[in-house]
Amino acid sequence: MEGIITSIKILGNSKKYTLISLKKDTLILEEIILKEDIPLGNFVKIDTEDKITESKKSSNKVLSTLKENINLIIDKELDRPDYVSDIDELNQGIRKLTPFMKKHAKTFLLKLFFGAPIIIRYHNDADGSTGAYSVYLSILEILSKFNIQIKPNITWLMQKNVIYELGDAIFDKNLENYFMTIEKPLLYITDFGTSIQSNKGAEKITETFDVIWLDHHPIEKGFFGENFNGYLNPWSLGFDSEITAGFLSSLFGYVISGKISAEIINASFIGDYSKYADPKKPGNDLALFLDMATSDPSALGSYNSKNITPYELYNIITDKEKYLSFINTAKMKMEEAIEKAKNNIKKYKVNETIIYVCDFSNVKNKESKYPLPGRFSSKLLDVLMEESRNSILILHFGVYISFRIPKELSEKVQILKIIEEFKGNSEDVDSGGGHSSAASIKLYESTDKKAYIKLIIEKIKKQLE
Repeated sequence: MEGIITSIKILGNSKKYTLISLKKDTLILEEIILKEDIPLGNFVKIDTEDKITESKKSSNKVLSTLKENINLIIDKELDRPDYVSDIDELNQGIRKLTPFMKKHAKTFLLKLFFGAPIIIRYHNDADGSTGAYSVYLSILEILSKFNIQIKPNITWLMQKNVIYELGDAIFDKNLENYFMTIEKPLLYITDFGTSIQSNKGAEKITETFDVIWLDHHPIEKGFFGENFNGYLNPWSLGFDSEITAGFLSSLFGYVISGKISAEIINASFIGDYSKYADPKKPGNDLALFLDMATSDPSALGSYNSKNITPYELYNIITDKEKYLSFINTAKMKMEEAIEKAKNNIKKYKVNETIIYVCDFSNVKNKESKYPLPGRFSSKLLDVLMEESRNSILILHFGVYISFRIPKELSEKVQILKIIEEFKGNSEDVDSGGGHSSAASIKLYESTDKKAYIKLIIEKIKKQLE
């Protein structure tokens, strides 16, 4: 074994060394755990008994040449035709997104090959998790292509809110303390929204990390994330939230590896109520499963009740019997919740439109964390629209009020405009956002929620008149 040490991970009294070498333009990555201290950047030779037979410092020129050669290998890998969807309108977005994706993919692969720590954070719903799962499958593909046997230094973290808080940044920086690497660590974030409440965390993490942040929510004024070289949002390119975060990460995965799944993409569209969703194509079951998996990881046997990783999802999805069992469970729980909602819902009629108001506390199974309000809202609206296409759903739970607006009404009923009005003129609203068909606001504990719901209904009525 021989190569240049590009990454060192501290493991108690030992260290895990990542070695890179190039032989006839072939990338070779190896790792070894030793108690000996070897400086980062050294060229080493290690015999079959794990004894160091040579160790010498690499010059800056040697390290620079190594990086240039690795980048040439990456450029060759990324030189593939752009992905083409069977949705013509979506292809317009793909053509504009792909050049940025290639730039970010080059950064990602360089970190991956050099053994830098990579933290991937994703929102705990079908959209966020389809994105993480797509990236995971693409990493498996790239490791296979290059015959890389070692496990990458990747940490997968599921996020239950859509704010990258200061505490998150401190946690991520603490993980970095276990590493010494030639390349800076990387934080990859998907489906976190664009709230200015993420600013402190975003500013903090840039002290030591490079950042790739893929999102599809309307960009809040003053959001620090726009300063990242790796920030990408369809809104910045003239598109909107119908291009989901899960699709963005799927496209990113394709750019990295050439691997992409139409089923995963459709599951993302279905999960986030995008106009590109096609319920007749594969993806419904996957969206349902991922929504349940990320709502209650412990129900799937995850060792961590607050986090489920893509490799845990992979182990279930590739086990057909187990996967089908979980899908059936998810369907049963969702149907039970839908029936409860239909019996505990209020109606307000405005001309030909019906505004439904549902208290989620009357619906949720107290013994189960599934379903969560997000996916449930979308499924419930689908059921309500069987009675009337002109249906709007307001679902409230705790300090949150969630909205689902059919595509046909989303231009007339501008829910984001109502939310922004509340945020700008009220001291009762903590935060809010989303997109034209699926959005929510968070009130302060002291706010009179019932009064706010009445006010929201009145504002929707005015927009409908």
